[in-house]
Amino acid sequence: MRAAKANGQSRSTSVQRISDWRAGRAVPARLESFEPVLVTLIHLAKATPTPVRGELTDVVAWRRLWKAAIAEADTTTARREMFPPRPTVTTALRRDIDTFVGRDVELQRILDAAAPGRVVSIHTVDGMPGVGKTALVTRAAHMLSDRFPDGRFFVELNAHTPGQSPADPFHMLARLLTDLGIAPGHIPDSVDGRCDLWRDRLTHKQVLLVLDDARDHAQVEPLLPAGHGCLTLITSRRRLLALDGAQPLALDILDPGAGVELFCRVAQRSPSGSDTVAVSEIVRLCGYLPLAIVLLASRLAHHPSWTIAGLAAEFGATRDRLGELDAGQRAVRAAFTTSYNNLPPDRQHLFRRLGLHPGVDLDAYAVAALNNIPLTAARHALDTLYTEHLIDESAPGRYRLHDLLREYAHAFVTDDPPTTASELSTDSSTTTSGPPRPPSVRHRRSHNRGAIPRPQRCRICPHTPRLWHGCRPSAPTCSPASNTQCRAISCHAR
Repeated sequence: MRAAKANGQSRSTSVQRISDWRAGRAVPARLESFEPVLVTLIHLAKATPTPVRGELTDVVAWRRLWKAAIAEADTTTARREMFPPRPTVTTALRRDIDTFVGRDVELQRILDAAAPGRVVSIHTVDGMPGVGKTALVTRAAHMLSDRFPDGRFFVELNAHTPGQSPADPFHMLARLLTDLGIAPGHIPDSVDGRCDLWRDRLTHKQVLLVLDDARDHAQVEPLLPAGHGCLTLITSRRRLLALDGAQPLALDILDPGAGVELFCRVAQRSPSGSDTVAVSEIVRLCGYLPLAIVLLASRLAHHPSWTIAGLAAEFGATRDRLGELDAGQRAVRAAFTTSYNNLPPDRQHLFRRLGLHPGVDLDAYAVAALNNIPLTAARHALDTLYTEHLIDESAPGRYRLHDLLREYAHAFVTDDPPTTASELSTDSSTTTSGPPRPPSVRHRRSHNRGAIPRPQRCRICPHTPRLWHGCRPSAPTCSPASNTQCRAISCHAR
């Protein structure tokens, strides 16, 4: 009994040791340390009634196994020394700024939506160029970081970055997987494979993902986590209508008070008296657009000798406000241009024509008249510009340009070649009836470059059109049903 118990203990210990050795753990450095256990194992194996394979009782085979284990342990140790474990990245947010103002309602909405028990895990923030989408999402991400201990990632998708192509999900997934610590050799070679691995690694994890400057839903869809514990914040100049399951937040320009606060904070000035009025005028001329306000205030901050009143007078007198809002790569005109360049040629052409409309807002009838296109085509074109945040909807069916976007579009029309711009008018020599045609754009520009045609009273109806198109009336009266173009310019442009 005592001998059997001793043999049982020896057998149990020996099996464990052999298991460790085969795994490269605790391998003895000397063969003498291995031989006593080896002899015991061979003795036990021969004593069993069941036939045993010859290599298990072969001392030479066991010695080869011992040497192989020693070599494997040395190789593993050397590999670990040469290739240490890949570091993981858990926080990669863009830095927050202390000049973030005027977005308390929108910020609280995001914070509330990210509370425990949330229903929606994807939130989009869209708006016109320079309205402050990235600043809002960055502030929200920093305030939410403690709720997502497994990772906070910021991915720049570069849909509107000058000089760069939109980011490819294939490469972005490789970067995200590398941040998780996955070796490049283990990353799949297809978008679907990388997407599956990304979502698998985030299962039961709490991760915050920021996708900045997205182009469309096709670009962001492969990057979206599938787990309910994750939260994704997306910024885009485009309304991502096709992104299922997302909660949209359209970001508007600042209110006047927030615009003044932003200007003073960036300019590092504390205005009083008449300077307060001057600041209000400056932010008004900036259209309450955060990017424009920041760029102009930064100029004032870097010129201590400048006065607020002097800057307001200079900016108010300039005929090229966009030229004053330029700081190299950060410029309002450059931001507008990247959005404009993403439009197809026909939409670019239509957007330029909007710069000719002198009214506060316009509708599909006016757009049809300005571009000589069917009403249905005008509606589709307006919807495209609205989706791209190049126009806003002031009322159902009525749209308006931001002041700076209007100036941008009008500058395009002014610089259009005469052969293109002259399409706005028709040669009066070919017309034998109807009201007189306005002078051609080429003739107008020779007298007053960029001037808008003077409104003239329609000879058919009592209204005074805001922009006289020279259309030939199709009926003796200017009724909505009989003359769409005249109706658009007179009745609906008031």
